[in-house]
Amino acid sequence: MADQRQSRAGIFRGTGGRRSGATACRDVLVAADLTGEAGRQAAKALGPGDVLMMENLRFHPGEEANDADFAARLAALGDIYVGDAFSCAHRAHASVEALPRQMDIVCAGRSMGAELAALDAALSQPKRPVVAVVGGAKVSTKLQILENLVTRVDGIILGGGMANTFLMAGGMQSARRWLKRICLVWPPILSPRQRRMIAG
Repeated sequence: MADQRQSRAGIFRGTGGRRSGATACRDVLVAADLTGEAGRQAAKALGPGDVLMMENLRFHPGEEANDADFAARLAALGDIYVGDAFSCAHRAHASVEALPRQMDIVCAGRSMGAELAALDAALSQPKRPVVAVVGGAKVSTKLQILENLVTRVDGIILGGGMANTFLMAGGMQSARRWLKRICLVWPPILSPRQRRMIAG
């Protein structure tokens, strides 16, 4: 998207997305100071149509800690919260959970809306049989999703590191490095039918 970067706190010169057949070119301001005075001043100086890209907030310790004070400093930078990262929406991180609670205007972005619409279409009135494919490294972050899915689909295929948890719960030896202790407690609460669905 950007072809030239002057400095860590400088300007990206790049080409914007296509809209109505036209290509919009603009400078994208870059601020490395996420929640400090420089970041606040950069946000305050924005004019109509200006774009400011700030440092990746995942580098900040307050993000994964879901820190309310960190979220408050982020909230002070803007007026509207647009959640558009469907793949991260399950995380209890500051930018996902604490920040929207501190904003007056909160909405879903277009990508999030499209993902939710596709999910609703697949689960509300599906053409059966329906099989869900779920992957990832940790079952612990997907427990509620799996518990919901087993009541809606005809089968679940697990892949990635999370599959090891279920293999080991069933007595099979597999790579132990992905194993989460919380996950070994979970399978027994499922009905025999639900366990068969997940085990395949």
